[in-house]
Amino acid sequence: MEKSQKKWRVERRKQKRYRTKKDAFAVVWPDLTRVGKIVDISMDGLAFSYMAINIEQKEASQVDILMPDQSVFLQDMPCRCVYDIDTGEDRPEKEIPMRKIGLQFVDIKRSHKSNLKSFINYYTTEG
Repeated sequence: MEKSQKKWRVERRKQKRYRTKKDAFAVVWPDLTRVGKIVDISMDGLAFSYMAINIEQKEASQVDILMPDQSVFLQDMPCRCVYDIDTGEDRPEKEIPMRKIGLQFVDIKRSHKSNLKSFINYYTTEG
């Protein structure tokens, strides 16, 4: 992202952001074409990068958080897309553009909130 693009972006998160200590991944439902490594997470939402394989994508409605051992840490977390931007990076081996998506959690159930707090406590560091 160029400096000029960074200037207009205003921080909108109210919660502190955390970076994952180990790789953790997010999968957006219902289209399953956006799967990638989590960049940061908070009690309000998360951001992750992914390879833009499919141009036609449905609106994000739920996200799952997966651990490297392929276990699901958090499932069916309701969300909405805040942004989905081109990072300007290409994967040289296939020339597939990289994107970054920001999701805001919505209508969080008590069980989701509890699991999210556990994830942040055990698998993240302040970023």
